[in-house]
Amino acid sequence: MPDETKTVPSFPDASIKKAESALPLRSVIQITPDGGAEPVSFATDELTESVKNEMKTLEFPDDSGVLTPVRRDQTKREQTYAFKTKEPGKINQLFGGVNKIIDAKVRIWRLDPKDAPGTCRAASEEFDASVEIDGDTKYGGDYEAVGLKITSLKTGGAVEWYWQPKLTPAA
Repeated sequence: MPDETKTVPSFPDASIKKAESALPLRSVIQITPDGGAEPVSFATDELTESVKNEMKTLEFPDDSGVLTPVRRDQTKREQTYAFKTKEPGKINQLFGGVNKIIDAKVRIWRLDPKDAPGTCRAASEEFDASVEIDGDTKYGGDYEAVGLKITSLKTGGAVEWYWQPKLTPAA
């Protein structure tokens, strides 16, 4: 459930405005690698969120001896986000030109189609994550496309989202 008590921060990067005019912008992702590196921001028209839960069921026999579930407990949760970027230079900036997994802090802005250009009403908290290049990379043709996968390393529950009824202008 979105939290209306926290303010959605402005978009992180001026280059996002340039991307906004080139594609139907739906999400902005800011990745800050651990170790003091500069944050890198991506704009994308498609973001896939995946949540996988593993549950364990506690069962006890009922009056007739049939095992009946009496409680379910979550034993594992994996929350991931995936998107493609058409900005290979930013991939090199983020990974240093090496295909690897990095630890980082991530914040995601999800734009509603009804939001005015340069505005956003929903953003995630900044959360710990691992970031990796995901899938095939296409070189040549009309553009290069690189997939990134973000896996939440947040402890103590799911990534929280903030919502505000008033629109936040881009920086």
